[in-house]
Amino acid sequence: MMVNHAMNKPLVLNAVISRLQGNLELLKAANMQAKENATDSESRAETKWDTGGLEASYLARGYARRFEDWSSNLKSSGNLIRRRHPQKVLDWDPWC
Repeated sequence: MMVNHAMNKPLVLNAVISRLQGNLELLKAANMQAKENATDSESRAETKWDTGGLEASYLARGYARRFEDWSSNLKSSGNLIRRRHPQKVLDWDPWC
């Protein structure tokens, strides 16, 4: 019995892109939560050693930068895939 080891590249690419999009959504949600924590009235420093609000703002900015980087890389990857495989239809739009 012969086993077919042919790879369905568009299917694999769609799976990878779908996973990356899911990760981006999680990152976006984490960023929103950190932003809310940083701007919450309860995050204001009560003493000069209370840095909870400041730490939350650093965390929110880090998440935002990470999201921007991942989003840009995902868009670039989509463009590369479309250039290399223009005949393949992917279930993903890099500009969304």
